[in-house]
Amino acid sequence: MAEASQLRTNIDLAQYTGFPVHFFDYRFLRANVPNIVNWTGDKLETVIGNRTDNMLSRADVRLPVGNGFYIIFCTHEPKIAQERTNAVSTDILKHFFGTESLIPEGAKAFSRVASLNEIASDMGIAPPPPPSAAGTGAAGGGLDGQASLIAGMNALFRQYFGEQ
Repeated sequence: MAEASQLRTNIDLAQYTGFPVHFFDYRFLRANVPNIVNWTGDKLETVIGNRTDNMLSRADVRLPVGNGFYIIFCTHEPKIAQERTNAVSTDILKHFFGTESLIPEGAKAFSRVASLNEIASDMGIAPPPPPSAAGTGAAGGGLDGQASLIAGMNALFRQYFGEQ
């Protein structure tokens, strides 16, 4: 848990701009699992944190907060992030409920798409700066940015290889 505390104060959220973020809400578990109502946040974090950390890739980042945790999935593919979110939700819900009877409804109530600004707010740190116009080219997915990047690369290629 000391690593998470240190990460809380040292994290630069701007480096995760464009990556999918999901929030997992402990309030759902506390409302639906009678045995954990009186658990401390540390106990809940210990039980769930270890399970979750084993399911993530090395590049993914899990950030515990007071009423749950965020995962920043280090992939630009929302579908992959959603598949990982579903796997994490299903594993945790199976652990507490023992059956899959509540999984579809529970997974929707337990996890949701979130944002870097929400993380910043929950952690009491500075939010990432908004993307600049210069930084929204191909990485931002805009067609104009992609076209200008391709044109720039072609011009550089021609300049380097002497083609006109």
